[in-house]
Amino acid sequence: MPCVTPALSHHHRIARLFFFISAFRSAFVLVVLTFASWLYTRHHKSKKGTYPIKILQTVPRGFKHVGTFNIQPNLVTALLPKIPVATIILLLEHIAIAKCRSISKQPTTVR
Repeated sequence: MPCVTPALSHHHRIARLFFFISAFRSAFVLVVLTFASWLYTRHHKSKKGTYPIKILQTVPRGFKHVGTFNIQPNLVTALLPKIPVATIILLLEHIAIAKCRSISKQPTTVR
């Protein structure tokens, strides 16, 4: 079991605090900008019913415009030369992830 020192524990508390501050900052910015856009657009509706900025109004139901993917020959010929490199990179990423997981599962000794 790794040795937990007070300095390490303090570091984890500070890191956790910064994580929550960052998450709160993102949520706060989202709420403030949503409120600001509502304040800007609430009295600026034109006679056509449009707003000066794009607002999502009616959301269509279901996937009416979804179809099958048409594979074009020029797309396949453009991607064919890159398949060996992509396969090697994918293999190396899997090896790195497996190594990382195996290192984290091994017991550590304290000297």
